[in-house]
Amino acid sequence: MLLKILSILTSLILNQYTIYFILIFGLAYYLATINNDYFEKRGVKYIKPFPLVGNIWPALSRKQNFFEYYQATYNAFKDVGFFGTFEFMKPLYIIRDPDLVKQICIKDFDTFVNHRVTIDDKHVDPIFGRNLFVIKDQRWREMRNIMSPAFTGTKMRFLFASIRDSIKNTTKYLMEVAKQNNGIYEFEAKDFFTRCSADVIASAAFGIEVNSIRDKDNEFYKTGLQMADFTKPSRTIKFFIYNTVPQFGKFLKLKILENAHTNFFKSCLMEVINSREQNNSSRPDFVQILIQAKKKGKIETENGEENEYSVGKAPSKIEWTDDDFTGQMVVFFLAGFETATTLFNFLLYELAINQDIQEKLLNEIDDTIENLDGNPIDYEKIQQMKYLDMVVQEALRKHPPNVGVDRVCNKPSGLKTKLITRTMFFSTLSLIVRVLFSQFTSYLIITFGLVYYLATKNNEFFEKQGVKYKKPHLLVGNLWPTISRQKNFFEHYKSLYDEFKDVGFFGTFEFTRPILIIRDPDIVKQICIKDFDSFVNHRIIIDLDVDPIFGRNLFVMKDNKWRLMRNMMSPAFTGTKMRFLFSTIRDSMKNTTDYLIEETEKNNGIYEFEARDFFTRCGTDIIASTAFGVEVILCCTWPNFAKFFKLKLLDNHYIDFFKSCLLGVMRSREENKSSRSDFVQILMEAKAKGKIELEEGELNEYIVGNDQSKFEWTEDDFVAQSLVFFLAGFETVTTLFNFLSYELAINPDIQEKLLVEIDDVRKH
Repeated sequence: MLLKILSILTSLILNQYTIYFILIFGLAYYLATINNDYFEKRGVKYIKPFPLVGNIWPALSRKQNFFEYYQATYNAFKDVGFFGTFEFMKPLYIIRDPDLVKQICIKDFDTFVNHRVTIDDKHVDPIFGRNLFVIKDQRWREMRNIMSPAFTGTKMRFLFASIRDSIKNTTKYLMEVAKQNNGIYEFEAKDFFTRCSADVIASAAFGIEVNSIRDKDNEFYKTGLQMADFTKPSRTIKFFIYNTVPQFGKFLKLKILENAHTNFFKSCLMEVINSREQNNSSRPDFVQILIQAKKKGKIETENGEENEYSVGKAPSKIEWTDDDFTGQMVVFFLAGFETATTLFNFLLYELAINQDIQEKLLNEIDDTIENLDGNPIDYEKIQQMKYLDMVVQEALRKHPPNVGVDRVCNKPSGLKTKLITRTMFFSTLSLIVRVLFSQFTSYLIITFGLVYYLATKNNEFFEKQGVKYKKPHLLVGNLWPTISRQKNFFEHYKSLYDEFKDVGFFGTFEFTRPILIIRDPDIVKQICIKDFDSFVNHRIIIDLDVDPIFGRNLFVMKDNKWRLMRNMMSPAFTGTKMRFLFSTIRDSMKNTTDYLIEETEKNNGIYEFEARDFFTRCGTDIIASTAFGVEVILCCTWPNFAKFFKLKLLDNHYIDFFKSCLLGVMRSREENKSSRSDFVQILMEAKAKGKIELEEGELNEYIVGNDQSKFEWTEDDFVAQSLVFFLAGFETVTTLFNFLSYELAINPDIQEKLLVEIDDVRKH
C-alpha cells in the first residue's frame, strides 16, 4: 500500500514540477545557445562558445585579461583573414586580413560608422548616450563633424598651455619631495600617473585647477577615479545587458555612469561655461572649444587646415544642450584618464628596464630644455622631440591601452565575401511560439526553449556567413576567459587575434552578440575611411532618459546626433586648440615635476614611487586642469535590456560631482567674464557660438556629413563631453606612461637619446 502511495505521489510530481523545471531549463538553455551555430552556418571558422558567456570566460574568470584573451583568440586563427567569436551570446567577427580592415575602415566606412553599444540618450542616459562611441548614424556624423576640428593641430596648440601648466604643478611637487628626501622619492606609479592624468584633464578639458598629487583626496580625482572604474560588477552587468538585450536596459533605464558622477562633472562644466559666458572670458581648454562649437554651430579650423575626418554630407547644425556638453566632456575624461595612466605606467616600466633608452631620452629632454633659453616649452618643441615620440609610440605598440575597435554594419556595404549580414529570427520565433503555446501543458517548455533560443540564436551567425570564428559559450560568447579573470581583455582579444592569423577577419562573440574582428588593413581602411559614413556608430546604446550624461558623449551618441556633436567637437582638437590647451597642461605637469624634484632632493637624488598611482594622479591633474578648468559589455550586448532597467554605467554621485565641478567653473567664468586655456573654455565657446571656431586657414578635416543643423547645448551635453574627456584620457594616459616608463627603464640607450632630445628642446 505504501509503495502504491509513493508511486502516485512520484507520478504527480513528475507530471508537474519536474516537467515545469525541464521546460524552463530547456527554454533557458535554448535561448542561451541560439547563436552558437551562427558562424558554422556561414562557413566561418570560430571558437565554440560556452552557454551564456560565449568565448569570454577566460576574461570573465580573470584567467586572462581582455587583451590576453583577444590576443590568444587572434593568434588561434592565423590561417584565416577573419574568424568568429562570441561575447556572451553575441557573435562577433574578428578581422585579421588587412585588406578587409581597410575596406571596412575606409572604402565602406559609411556602412560601419556605428559601435555595438546602444544606449538611449533621450530617456535613459542623456550623458553617456551622447558620446561619439555610443551615438549612431546621422547623429554620430553630425557630432563627429562638429567635434573633429577640436583635435586638429591648431586646437592641440590651443590646449597645450593648459596641459603644460598642469604638468608643471606635478613636476614642482616631485622636485620638492625629492629635495626633502635627498633626491630620492618613492611612489606608486599607477596612483601617481592617475593623479597626473586627472589634473591634466581637469585643466585642459574642464578649465579648472586641481592638484591631485598634493591634495590626495580632492573631489575631482576621487569622482573621476570611481567613474573610470569599469571593472565594478555593476558596470559589468549593465554592459552585459546593453550588449545582449539593449531594450531591457532601456526599460530598466540603466545608466552606464552613475548620476552622482555625471552630475558632478556636469556641475563643474556648467559652472565654468556660465562663468565664462557671464564674464565674457576664455581659456585655452576643451571647454572653450565646446563653447565655440555651441555659439557657432561648429568648431572652426584654421585657414589651410582641412577637416580630413569629415564623414558623409555637410552636417546640419546641432543645437547644443548641457547634456551634449557633458557627454563630450565625459568622453574626453574617460578616454584620457585610464589610457594615459596605463601608458605612463608601462612607459615608466620600460624606461626602468632599458637604462640606455632612458639615458637617451633624458639627453633629448635636457637638450630641449637647454634650447628653450628659459622660455616655457610649447607644442612645437614637443613635436620636435623625435626620440620622445619614438619612445611613446613603442610603449603604445607593446602595451596598447585599448584592445581593439568595434564596428556594426548598419546597411549593405558590398564588402567582399559578404562577411556581415543581418539575420532576423522574429518570423521563425513567432511560428515556434504559436505552435508551442497551443498546448497549455507545454508552457514551461516554451519558456525554457525561448530563453535557450534567444541565448543561442546568434551562435551560427558567422558560420552562415562563411566566416571563420571562435565558437561561443552559452550567454558569455567568447568572453569567458575575461569574465572568469583568466585573462584581461587585452590578453583575450590578443589571443583571439593571433588565433586567426590566416584570415583578414574573423568572428567572435561578446556574450550573445556576434562581433567581427578585422585583421586585414585594407578592410580596416575601407571601414574607417571610404565607408566610414556607414560605420560611424559605436556598439554601446544608452538611453538619454536613463543616463542623460553618459548617453550624451561621443562614444555613445548615434547617427545624426553623433554627426552633429562630432562636427561640433572636432575643432576642439585642432592644432590651434591644442596650443590653446597646452599652457594648462604644462602648468599642471609643472606641479608634478616640481613635486618630483622636491622629493628627489629630499632623498639624495633618488625618488622611488609606484608608477601606476603616480601617472594616474598626473593624468587626473592634467584632465582636471585641461578639461574642467578647476558597465560597457552589457550596453553592447543587450542595450534594450539596460534601457528597460534604466541601467547607468556611471553612478549618479560621480556624475553629480563632475557636473557640479564643470557647471561651477562655467558659471564662474560667465559671471566674471573670465577665461582660461582649457577644454571648458572650448565648450563654452561651442555653446556661445554654436560651434568651435577654427583659426584662419585651418580646415575642419573631421567634418562628418553635410548636415549643418545648429546644436543646442545642454548642461548634460557639457558634462557628457567632459566626462568622455576624463574617461578617455585618465586610464589611457596612466597606462601609456606606465609602459613608457617601463620601456625607458629597460632600454637605457633609448632613455638616453630621449633625454638628449629633451635637453636640446629645453636649450632652444
